[in-house]
Amino acid sequence: MCLIQRSLCGCFIGPQTDESVQLQIIKALLTVMTSQHVEMINVIFARMETQAEEEN
Repeated sequence: MCLIQRSLCGCFIGPQTDESVQLQIIKALLTVMTSQHVEMINVIFARMETQAEEEN
């Protein structure tokens, strides 16, 4: 896990974490994980999308 992801996850302190903070953490993680610079993750998402299209 990269430093950015660790920093973002460090903001989550458990169920008592404010919902707006939780939402911002999720948005930021999604941005990081779908970045063009994270090729391994992009390949996985592309395969999932292809499989979903084939099933429809």
